[in-house]
Amino acid sequence: MKIHATVIEISKDTPKQSDTFFVDTQVWHWLTYCQHLGRKNLPSRAQEYIKYIHKIGAENATLRRCGLSLAELANVIDRDERDIFNKIQSKNNQPLVDDPKEYRHNYPHERRRVQDMIKASWEMVKRFSSPTTINLNEPLTDNTLNLICSCPVGSYDSLLAESMRVSRIVQIITDDKDFATIPGIQVFTNNKEVIREARNQNKLHRRRS
Repeated sequence: MKIHATVIEISKDTPKQSDTFFVDTQVWHWLTYCQHLGRKNLPSRAQEYIKYIHKIGAENATLRRCGLSLAELANVIDRDERDIFNKIQSKNNQPLVDDPKEYRHNYPHERRRVQDMIKASWEMVKRFSSPTTINLNEPLTDNTLNLICSCPVGSYDSLLAESMRVSRIVQIITDDKDFATIPGIQVFTNNKEVIREARNQNKLHRRRS
């Protein structure tokens, strides 16, 4: 993996009041749905992200959200709730539901639970962060397509990265290694593969306290 971003290891970094961080959806999922709502076990690698978010709050630095993250967060919660439902079904020797559309349409009680989880998670995201306003216009989508074609980044992440650029935000907290391939941004991460590769390629940066 070729590192083009500047990488900062969050376990060794102290946020500054002047920092403005965009937060990737996976981190929001860990913070809200997993930790605060307790619907899914928090993976060990997520602990440093939660600690870092709290450090940011203590320093009165800025966390930013993007409305695009709601779609991804809702999709992940929908999947997780279906997994939880299927585990219960399996224990009760009941049929599993593999089709997400069947789960949405044929189990109204479950659908209400999913909706409640999405609403609760997003309300927490809003409390932790301030909004980033973007215009999903032709220039933004064209630039997103250019990023997809120039970097090994998924389509959704490319759209988020372009939204960061338009909003003049260069710092992102993420566990996703794809962001490390994007030039001109600072990736704050606990992803050990990214940190190792960044160190080997002289892209790992240690900020002064």
